Amino acid sequence: ALRREFDRQGALADGRWRVSDANADYGLCASYPPLLVVPAALGDGALAAGAHFRSKGRVPALTWYDKRSGAALCRASQPRAGLTGTAATPE
Repeated sequence: ALRREFDRQGALADGRWRVSDANADYGLCASYPPLLVVPAALGDGALAAGAHFRSKGRVPALTWYDKRSGAALCRASQPRAGLTGTAATPE
């Protein structure tokens, strides 16, 4: 269903987006689906590393795409930062 929807929107034909199964076991984020559409330049290793520094592991993922303009809407949580030293170097 996810691939079909993003094919319909034209995101996967764009080349800037790809489908990732990095959350197949819900290890990155329990509230995200097992398949995510993420920037093509972002590898699964970088997704996993970034999840440790975001609230509830909510890495940036595509939720909507407009094929005419190329506009994209992504969801994610804010990076964790502060005095506790959880700020992410990769961020």
